[in-house]
Amino acid sequence: MTEEFPWAVTVSRQLGAGGAAVGQRLAARLGYLCLDREIIRLAAEQTGTSEKDLERWDERLSSFWERLIDSLAVGPPEVAFAPIPEPPIRDAGLFEVESRIIQEIAHRRSVVSIGRGAFWTLREHPRLVRIYLHAAPAKRVGAVREAFKLASDEEARTTIDRVDKEREKFIQGMTGRMMSDARNYDLSINTGSVGVETATELAFEAVKAVQKGYQV
Repeated sequence: MTEEFPWAVTVSRQLGAGGAAVGQRLAARLGYLCLDREIIRLAAEQTGTSEKDLERWDERLSSFWERLIDSLAVGPPEVAFAPIPEPPIRDAGLFEVESRIIQEIAHRRSVVSIGRGAFWTLREHPRLVRIYLHAAPAKRVGAVREAFKLASDEEARTTIDRVDKEREKFIQGMTGRMMSDARNYDLSINTGSVGVETATELAFEAVKAVQKGYQV
């Protein structure tokens, strides 16, 4: 039976707070498509860029120096007939491509979309549930160290601090909202306190509660 209109669940997350695990488990419980790395693959196909190159810019803003290097790569103005290299897709360009992909898929079928500002991209979706996962850095060190095969806890803490700041800056730059602002979400969960399994259950119950209210 075809749905009248699909549901969209967005999972925003801090690094190491279990976003991928909760998102995948929640999608499986709900029977929805999980959108995560698939977004990068589709963006690479649409832009003719390698997935590896896009991953470098995924959910982060380029620095002043990176943008300066891009502008210098175009070459001096007197070289009028020289081919002008295209700057790498990043920042607003990549966000626009990823947002379009998320919107197109979420209007065809029910999804759980992880990260990439989907809570904002899908803000006008008529059947939307927005979830935010966070945890104290100390609770995320082990997961980040294992996921990235890092040599020490200190390296993991440095990575957490860097990625958290990059994601916050990226989301604020693209949406004008702070990713960590609980007002952006229907449910905020501290996975450092409750763990991934309980977080998944809480998210599932939140989705069902919103759906029940929608039907009343």
